Amino acid sequence: MKQLLVLQQHCRLRAQSREEAVSRSNPEAVEYCFEPSPDEVLDAVLPKYIQSRIHECLLTSAASETASRQNAMHTATDNARNLVDDLTRKLNASRQASITQELTEIIGSADALNNEED
Repeated sequence: MKQLLVLQQHCRLRAQSREEAVSRSNPEAVEYCFEPSPDEVLDAVLPKYIQSRIHECLLTSAASETASRQNAMHTATDNARNLVDDLTRKLNASRQASITQELTEIIGSADALNNEED
């Protein structure tokens, strides 16, 4: 798993003087009157914009944490299954060894009894 740090510019606004704005556009352009003023619009919109960007970052962080937890739980589940399989094989091998030992003892005893009778 790999995490990358990403730097994003969220507020793509640049301060610009009136002279600079006029020099870039047609100097004979008509000046418009805004209602509400651009400052009032910016004061109303900018906090909401910043709040939504912070909220997006928090949601992304929560989603990343959830994905990381799910990945860890998946790995833990796989490890537990492997451990159960290994212990089951060991139990079966131990049981088989004890059954083989008992059969060997029974056959040995039966042979001993047959040899005594002969």
